[in-house]
Amino acid sequence: MAVSFKGAHFPKDIILMGVRWYVAYPLSYRHIEELMEERGVEVDHSTIQRWVVKYSPPLEASFQRGKSEAGMDAYQGRTWEGWHRHMVLSWLAVWFLIGAPPGVSR
Repeated sequence: MAVSFKGAHFPKDIILMGVRWYVAYPLSYRHIEELMEERGVEVDHSTIQRWVVKYSPPLEASFQRGKSEAGMDAYQGRTWEGWHRHMVLSWLAVWFLIGAPPGVSR
């Protein structure tokens, strides 16, 4: 089941970035508001809080399904940080094996 962003006033990538920062790092909504403002996105901290409340549960459900599909045991994928670390290392291994990161032409 995919997470639906239908009716959202911001692009999916902006919403996911705000939710990811809140879940992955010890930042307040106001800190995330400032980080997004530095990147040219005008959004209020209360909007970020609404995103976290609305999108975190379905994203967590997707995470739990994907965790088992990726072959992670319960300990490795207990947190989003563990999942992120595992997936980054997996992709780095793939890029190493194919010889270059995506977007880099030889």
